[in-house]
Amino acid sequence: TLPKEAMGHNWVLLKPGTDLNAFAQASMTAKDAEYIAPAHKDKVVAFVKVLGPKQSGEVTFTVPAAGEYTYVCSFPGHYMLMKGTLVAK
Repeated sequence: TLPKEAMGHNWVLLKPGTDLNAFAQASMTAKDAEYIAPAHKDKVVAFVKVLGPKQSGEVTFTVPAAGEYTYVCSFPGHYMLMKGTLVAK
């Protein structure tokens, strides 16, 4: 129930080989860009913008190739726990 500005969440799918720590650290201050640092936007396959309480989002995308893709919530402080791997075969 906290407002989006205090406890928002997004979903960002990264290209294979992306340095998660570098991406997340740079994105922490990119509030006006949905917490995706402009300098790292080329590392993003797809994303869902920052959402607040009772909001939902969806995205349709094509995975460029088979492989493992890291996904993360890049809202400040979330990436260490809110991450996973999408496996495309």
